[in-house]
Amino acid sequence: MADEAHDPGLLFLIAQYEMLGMIGLGKLPDPTGAAPSRDLGRARQAIDLLEMLERKTRGNLTAVEEGELRRVLTLLRLNFVAEASAASGGGDRDG
Repeated sequence: MADEAHDPGLLFLIAQYEMLGMIGLGKLPDPTGAAPSRDLGRARQAIDLLEMLERKTRGNLTAVEEGELRRVLTLLRLNFVAEASAASGGGDRDG
């Protein structure tokens, strides 16, 4: 991990993809004003892009950047599994 100060632009980028993922999972309303709805493809795309960012920046992130990226990926992955299970009828979405 690099010792320099964290890059607010990178943290903003991570936050943007977190928001896009949560919108795709139906956890946040669509910014267009539409009611929240589940779009697992949109959520998967956000996760895939953050995973690519994680691979491409490995060893070059500050502790803050790496921690935030891991936090967001964990949050999105866990919610994705829950929503995918609910979509296939394998779980209770409210539980």
